Amino acid sequence: MFAAIALGMLGAVTYLALRHRSMPVSTTATATAPRDAALPAARNPAECQRIALQYAQIVEARRACTVDSDCLVEARTNLFATLDGCYRISSRQASMEAADRLADAWLAGSCIDDLPSCEPAPVAICRKGTCAERPPAGIPDDWRRERVPGALTMFLPPDLHRVPARGEDSFVLRYLGNGRTLALEIGEWAPDPSPRTHMESAPWDALLSSEPVDVSGHPAVLYRYRLGERVDQPRWTAEARVPGVVSPWHFLGAAAGSKLYFGLDCDTSAACDAAPLILRTMTPLTETISR
Repeated sequence: MFAAIALGMLGAVTYLALRHRSMPVSTTATATAPRDAALPAARNPAECQRIALQYAQIVEARRACTVDSDCLVEARTNLFATLDGCYRISSRQASMEAADRLADAWLAGSCIDDLPSCEPAPVAICRKGTCAERPPAGIPDDWRRERVPGALTMFLPPDLHRVPARGEDSFVLRYLGNGRTLALEIGEWAPDPSPRTHMESAPWDALLSSEPVDVSGHPAVLYRYRLGERVDQPRWTAEARVPGVVSPWHFLGAAAGSKLYFGLDCDTSAACDAAPLILRTMTPLTETISR
């Protein structure tokens, strides 16, 4: 019953979205002329992927800049969250008509995966000749936003990139970088990194420090360990478990007691210094409609 209602709503908002364009965040925008559009067609995953890839290529080519004022932030709403986020950053002088036609096709093709909540509007900067989002205060300028619809948003160092990962009873994310690996697990059985539990399974490791962290209002403790299983190749890890973070319900369903496990495994102690900064920028998301 709920699924039918949700899909009906999804079709309705998709149709309405096709008749309204995105607006610059920093100005009092006026609506452009509405476009005629057909009601959503049956979903074709391969076609959705093709459109999204072509859209991303066009938008990326329209971000050239010289100074910060060359860059524009457009409010896109959560209808576009799984295409390019709730906001689009581009060059103020660039024409986005080709991108908008693809976005219309993406919506008309019922390509929306979900309608998650949106983070606050970003601030655009010109970074090395390309318009990009300014990270929060205290976060390096070259860090980028990573958005996982229905799960979370966070800022990551430029070397960390998502790779395929799958969990048995949890929603799992994995990122590989230069000498470090980030693992995230959301679910009722997320690992406990506390010293009592950690040292029971790995008594050869050494607890280096523990510090309180706040993840968007969710209090947690970040533990740092020196891993001693191999004396000739020491490694370091920074781990935390954040309570009250719910797994994307299109994957598992909202579970009372769901938690987020955070683990940054590093070749050097310095590489793990990014852990508290990542956690500080992390915001769990909620979604309203899901496939």
